[in-house]
Amino acid sequence: MLGALTLSVLLASCASLPRAEVDLLSLLPADEALYLHVPVRSYEDVVTSLLLQAVPGLSEKDGVRIVKRTDDLYLSAGSRNGVSLASSGSYPKAAIKAALSEKNGWKAKTIHGSVAEYTLYNSISSPFSLSFPELGVACISENVEPMVRTYDALLGGAHASSDGFSESLYAYLAENVSGKEEIRFACPNPQSFTKLLFGSKQNIGLTAISGSISRSKNEQNCALSLLLEVSDPRTIKATAALVKLAIFPVAAQVRIAGERTIEITEYTMSWKKLYSLFGI
Repeated sequence: MLGALTLSVLLASCASLPRAEVDLLSLLPADEALYLHVPVRSYEDVVTSLLLQAVPGLSEKDGVRIVKRTDDLYLSAGSRNGVSLASSGSYPKAAIKAALSEKNGWKAKTIHGSVAEYTLYNSISSPFSLSFPELGVACISENVEPMVRTYDALLGGAHASSDGFSESLYAYLAENVSGKEEIRFACPNPQSFTKLLFGSKQNIGLTAISGSISRSKNEQNCALSLLLEVSDPRTIKATAALVKLAIFPVAAQVRIAGERTIEITEYTMSWKKLYSLFGI
């Protein structure tokens, strides 16, 4: 199971290892409904809860230990690919080799990149596969090979891909937010996401959704701030009205913030519902 793997790999004692200088966001699959950037140090409890939801059988104590070895986390979700994660942290080589053995239910596969060779580990008992293309980087997905191929291309000098993202949306999500009290998210193609977020099937003419997640006064909930980009500025008043209907009866503030943008603030959601948006 993924939980047993992560426990073996991440709990081993080791000195801090150098982190790779790669764009973690670019390692995630394209065309997902939702992307998040989590500054782990500011949200260790949230990331631990996410792991406990995603990894059956993982104890809370072990989840805490795992998170403490992770510094930065990007996550994508919302398609048949399931949840994919790219993280940076301290992942000891000796523990990786010991944990990812056939005895522990893992099969190793070597692939040849243009820069280096990489080992992929496929679980016998779960759909997840993973790889550590460099000791400071972990990739987890149901199909991890494309993530590793992208990593290799970046090492070879390729530019980070921003397929599906506008330049400003990509920059917003990729910005280093370490130490800030917010989780950033973006939905470059929001139509498949609006039903989950607003509980509405209406096509309200959005081209992008972005925003941040922070703590609420109620520890069971989180607070969202959203910026909705409208495709046609002539419809922005009508779209704002539809948004108000879509989020009712949530007591959120909706206002027109620009020619094409609608801002939602004071939007609260349970952490449990937020995790459901990830498909877990």
